[in-house]
Parts: sequence; structure tokens; C-alpha cells
Amino acid sequence: MLFRSFGDLFQKYVKSLIKIKGYELIYEDFLDVYDTKSETKKGKKDLDVCFTIGNTIYYFESKLNLNLDTEKTEATDNKIKDINEYLVKKNVNYNVVSALLTCWWGDEKDLPIRTKTKVYFMKDFLELINQVCDKNEYYEKIGRAHV
Repeated sequence: MLFRSFGDLFQKYVKSLIKIKGYELIYEDFLDVYDTKSETKKGKKDLDVCFTIGNTIYYFESKLNLNLDTEKTEATDNKIKDINEYLVKKNVNYNVVSALLTCWWGDEKDLPIRTKTKVYFMKDFLELINQVCDKNEYYEKIGRAHV
């Protein structure tokens, strides 16, 4: 495909930052969260971004649009809850943090957020991975990545 969606580019950007900072991406394949034992992707879940820092696993479902309709909001919240439970069960020696990750720098004025799941904004994420960047620099980089 010649053109990728901004969502795909955003995920690629986030994963590249994680790798640059020396953290390990994990669970990059579809997970059999519901124990379907399927040989295909059917019934399995795709984790957008999952990595470790020390003994903590961070799982982020990336969403560009936080103004989700009611059904999409519930489905997203349930997916994150189910994957979080799976990660906790399979990784008993780790702390697990699960949340939505959005491309927005921070909680902008009038930004509608309907999800019940905790939202990490990019300023929070960049702080988490110890990447120094201000709002203007971030939006400039994101703008260039999408061109």
C-alpha cells in the first residue's frame, strides 16, 4: 500500500520511540486472550503497543479520535479490560498498566473523551519513556511524519 493511515504512522512512531529509548516491545503478534486455540487470527486480539520498563508491562490501545460513539467506546473499554486481565494472569511477576494512548499532546480544551479507560496523552507517554520534547516540537515531528 502506497499510503498508510495516520493511525498506522502514529503507532509506528510510538514504537520507534520505544525502541530508540532501549525498551523492549512485546506481544507484537495477535494474542489468544479468550483461549480460542484458533490457528488463525480469528478470535484473537491485536495489541497496538505493548512494552516493558523494568518489571512493568505497559499496554496501550492507540486512538486518534477520543470522541467514540457509545458502541465503540464500550468495545474499546472491554478490549483493554480483557487484555489487561490476560496480561496480569500470564505475567504474575510484572505490574501491568493498560490505557488508551492518544496522539494529542494533552487534554485540549473541549476535547471529548467518552471512554472510561485511563487516557495517556503524548506528554504523559514521552515522560514515561524519558523522552524530552515540548508540545511544539512534538506537533512539528508528527506533522512531518504524516506528509
